[in-house]
Amino acid sequence: MSDGNYIVHYAPGTLTINPDVLTVSGLSGTNRVYNGNTMDALSGTAQLIGLFGGQTLALGGTNSGTLSSANVGNETVNTHLTLGNGTGLASNYVLEQPTGLSANITPATLTYTAKPTSIASGGPLGVLSGTVQGFVGGDNLGNATKGSLAWTTTATTTSGPGQYAIDGSGLRSTNYTFIQAPGNATAMTIQTVPAIPDSYMDAFLFDYIIKSAEMLGIPSLSIFDGGVNLLSLIGEAPNQEGAKTQFRVYQRNSSIDHSFSL
Repeated sequence: MSDGNYIVHYAPGTLTINPDVLTVSGLSGTNRVYNGNTMDALSGTAQLIGLFGGQTLALGGTNSGTLSSANVGNETVNTHLTLGNGTGLASNYVLEQPTGLSANITPATLTYTAKPTSIASGGPLGVLSGTVQGFVGGDNLGNATKGSLAWTTTATTTSGPGQYAIDGSGLRSTNYTFIQAPGNATAMTIQTVPAIPDSYMDAFLFDYIIKSAEMLGIPSLSIFDGGVNLLSLIGEAPNQEGAKTQFRVYQRNSSIDHSFSL
């Protein structure tokens, strides 16, 4: 190029083309019950926005995202979407992860499950126990709850024969709610004590204390006098070392001695 006064020379140069930005729409987090996991399923159909000239690209990682916390609450969902490069076009773009995604995580349920127990009418209630069921992931009573687990019954030492509730209580948790197992409503059974003829009098009351594992369960003992079993178990069979139950033994008259051992 020249106008008579100047001569123009063209110098070689480099043109830099920066990748364009692609955004994604159509995805959302999925509300669910707490499961101890930070992975959350993504809902909806992902759509790439910003492609030129009818170009198409595959989008990966659309099935799940990661929660900011596994705990109960309205948690942010972070995505890990990727561009497929089968056509060689992916290098022309930069993928921007979608923002504003969230999932509402609601509490899971823990169930107080009482251990069924049976006692004789008028006897001590014994030690109530049970389990807490429904923990998820690596959760357990120690790391997922606060408070002190307690078991109580609607029965008393003066309650008549029948079935009574044993309920659990005392625990709280951010990620769980608590319910009673259906069987808790009738977990305590008070049995009728067989009648002893009036001619028998209450003569002996013995403690039975568990000293070792070999002594667990109901001791094998019976005393008959004239076809009447003079022995009755007060309370439930002891089930752990150090536990105690009692036997009541009757006799027909004070002049008869009975000797026995457990």
